[in-house]
Amino acid sequence: MEFNLSHCDGLVCLVFDNGPIGIDVEKVRPLKDLPDVCDQVFTKKDQNYIFMTEEAETQLEKFYQLWTCKEAELKANGTGLMKNPKSMEIHFGHDKPSTEGTGESKVHWFPSIEGYMIAYSGNKGGES
Repeated sequence: MEFNLSHCDGLVCLVFDNGPIGIDVEKVRPLKDLPDVCDQVFTKKDQNYIFMTEEAETQLEKFYQLWTCKEAELKANGTGLMKNPKSMEIHFGHDKPSTEGTGESKVHWFPSIEGYMIAYSGNKGGES
């Protein structure tokens, strides 16, 4: 049995699984230098997804959506942020994210707690 833990601003998330698992939770908060941060951690395709709208609130939500998915995946594969987040892309099809080159959706994103973004990643696919 394996587990992973993430916490942010008083919210704690804990997941268990029979194989590698990762989880990330982030409070959605303004970033005054969003374009610069995106350039450091996201691919051009990721950035196009974030900035496809001019609405600042939507851009921020998309940033945290991608970030939590990437961090959960990096934690699940055991590298954490030792691996450059730009080396992977998260793809959203039918609102179910997956990592590039995988045959199944192993990253799951939950927009269910207002003001927070939560994502987990494990070896098993499944419904979010």
